[in-house]
Amino acid sequence: MDDRQLANDLVDRLFEKMDLDGNGRISLDEMTHVLLGLGIEGAKEIAEATMATGDTDHSGDLDRDEFAVILGTLESTAIGIGFQLLFAAFDTDDDGNIDDTELERLFLFLDVPLAPAERRQLFSRVDADGNGLISASEVKEALARL
Repeated sequence: MDDRQLANDLVDRLFEKMDLDGNGRISLDEMTHVLLGLGIEGAKEIAEATMATGDTDHSGDLDRDEFAVILGTLESTAIGIGFQLLFAAFDTDDDGNIDDTELERLFLFLDVPLAPAERRQLFSRVDADGNGLISASEVKEALARL
């Protein structure tokens, strides 16, 4: 699986996880519910800011394309805060990095079936400095390359 295919698969899986009623759109309530479920403080405010930024057709919710744009626009203040908090939710040892075990947990959450060899390959592509840990900035850089 190449980087673009993996990125699209991850976007689809995350979208499906957040689209709780399966209607093909993510509402403010759904986004808030998922963020709260991840233990993110300020989930409602983050969800509101994200919706305000990402809902480009002003429908009141996000379709898959709007959601993909949000994930690719990590420099926006609201999105950047949400990304940092989501990153922190999977950084279970609070060291500011994602290790292989934490990455595995993320893929399990997303229901993305990755063989251990595929996960290690992805990990090494994102771990730009080769220190065995993935920082938030390395994730942003990897997403920018897609």
